[in-house]
Amino acid sequence: MPKLKWRISSPAYLSILMRSEMITLIFLFVLISVSMASEPFFVSIKNDEPIFCSVGFALKDHSPCLEVSSKGVQMVRFGPRLLHEQRCGAPESYKDVVLFYRIAAEQGVAEAQYNLGVLYERGQGVPQDFEEAAKCFRMAAEQGFAGAQYNLGVLYERGQGVPQDYEEASGLYRMASDQGFEEAQNNLGVLYVRGLGVSQDFGEAAKYFRMAAEQGNAPSQTNMGFIYANGHGVPQSDEYAYAWWTVATENGDKKAQEYLTLAEEQLSSSIIEKGRQLARQIRAQLGN
Repeated sequence: MPKLKWRISSPAYLSILMRSEMITLIFLFVLISVSMASEPFFVSIKNDEPIFCSVGFALKDHSPCLEVSSKGVQMVRFGPRLLHEQRCGAPESYKDVVLFYRIAAEQGVAEAQYNLGVLYERGQGVPQDFEEAAKCFRMAAEQGFAGAQYNLGVLYERGQGVPQDYEEASGLYRMASDQGFEEAQNNLGVLYVRGLGVSQDFGEAAKYFRMAAEQGNAPSQTNMGFIYANGHGVPQSDEYAYAWWTVATENGDKKAQEYLTLAEEQLSSSIIEKGRQLARQIRAQLGN
């Protein structure tokens, strides 16, 4: 009778075996979930070898998409607004989005934590709950996610879901500003103008307004016009005020349009013409 021989599987063979078992489990997961869900969803492998569809097809087909890897389940990187628009604006479409974001958020995915916070903040797919929004934003902010740092700062500035704390807001805005987040730069500039959470400092305000304005942020461009008109942190200049309000108006800022209308009623034609020349220079510098 021949003796039994031990066979030692190679690492490559074991890898193939594990992958096969993983795909089998995913199939079972998908089949069970689809049978229970009112709307289908799609699963894609992290290395772009799809089981049912690619991420691009999921967007086209108006369905959310999960990525599955050895590290767990993660949401694809698109926000609830985009997904909502792709689903033709049906409010109920947020319900399954919340589920998928929650799965990914529990896996520690910062983007999912942030997006889940946005849904709680807006009351989309879940009851509006600023405390839950703050918790979600905090988890993502602690991972360095700039959008979450900014949104959590807004909640602290407004006292929504957290105690109103301008110092905490300014610190969060600063962290997001250091990553180039233009909305945070603008809000930090406003806090410096008002002296909320920081010492009033028009020079610092001008610095942060300029950072955001040069990225094309319309409210910051309006604020640049305001500080030039009043000589706050910069030399007073009606020409530069007019120029920045012109640029901001072209970017759709209604407040800038109001300032520009008043300026055209009060300033001389020579100042207005100089302001228009400066506006063209600013647009050229911004690449517009």
